[in-house]
Amino acid sequence: MKLLEKIKRIKNKEEEFFCKIKKNPKPLMLFGAGSASVFILKRLRQNKIEPVCFCDNNPDKQGTKYLGLPVYSYKYFKNKYKDNYYILITIANMKEILKFLIKHGEKKENIFYMANFRDPWSQPTDYNYIKKNIKKFEKAFSFLNDDFSRQVYINILKSKISCNEKYIERIRNYNQYFDKNIIKFSDEEVYLDVGAYTGDSIRKFLNVVKGKFKKIIAFEPDKKNFKILKDYVNKQKIKGIKLLKIGAWNKKDILSFTEELLGSSGIKGRKLCGKQVKIKVNSIDNILKDKEVTFIKMDVEGSEHNAILGAKKTIKKNKPKLAISVYHKRQDLYDIILLLKSLVPEYKFYLRHYSDTNADTILYAIYDERKR
Repeated sequence: MKLLEKIKRIKNKEEEFFCKIKKNPKPLMLFGAGSASVFILKRLRQNKIEPVCFCDNNPDKQGTKYLGLPVYSYKYFKNKYKDNYYILITIANMKEILKFLIKHGEKKENIFYMANFRDPWSQPTDYNYIKKNIKKFEKAFSFLNDDFSRQVYINILKSKISCNEKYIERIRNYNQYFDKNIIKFSDEEVYLDVGAYTGDSIRKFLNVVKGKFKKIIAFEPDKKNFKILKDYVNKQKIKGIKLLKIGAWNKKDILSFTEELLGSSGIKGRKLCGKQVKIKVNSIDNILKDKEVTFIKMDVEGSEHNAILGAKKTIKKNKPKLAISVYHKRQDLYDIILLLKSLVPEYKFYLRHYSDTNADTILYAIYDERKR
């Protein structure tokens, strides 16, 4: 059966949500005053829906304002609106909040999830887009190395078309970037963390290799994230790590960058929120200058294609293990696989997904060490 026949046309839960809200209006509360809610709130406002508030279990946020809306405790909100409302969960850990809400008597039919919304900054991956580009999708699909990767690919496409969380639930995995069933590490790793954020992936890496490695090079252009990253490295007294306050690109340049969006800061995007600044970018090839690298993790908010182009020589020469985000742009699911295949035809590709939303789909590219 061909790929297009496996996904078919599926009802869209985002459209159903908008219809329900407009047909039977009630106050809408967003549960979770975090970075993900920036995207959800923009999508709601695009459809002329204005929530009444946020709720958050963090006492430090309660009584403040976020994105122009008041932030209440759940108890205060419940007393104020007397069970006549809708709830939209706007944090990635939806299941935990769902359990909390059900425990406190909320009805499932009045609870919705951020997984039911598409990214308002990217064009939709709808059925017509997939159909138009089906040859590229099918070619990329053919390069996946195991049955589970192929199932992940199909379910991700179904999820993007339908905005239905059930397709994600069936493929969700754990241990993002360091999946032990796919990727193996030695005591001599040279780890390139491209999009190091505040050091969360470095912490995971150090745990996986039990503190034994050759070198770490970390890219992080966001000012606040970089400071937290630097403080973490200094506090832990990690030796053999080089921190670069720079973005990965296909050449040396100065580019517009949206910062202060926590893990979602990025080049040329998110223009209606965050702080617009100029940052330095450079290619991995220019920075490494033919030096060794054994593992590259890359999560750079839609700049993955250009960052890979800037690492062509490094990837061709070293054939490092790769863990690349392929969910920021709708073409990522075929474009990045085909690009990497053109650089190292021997790579074996595996696809895994690590959240309850459409975020965190990771492509692994593994070169058989016995062929060296």
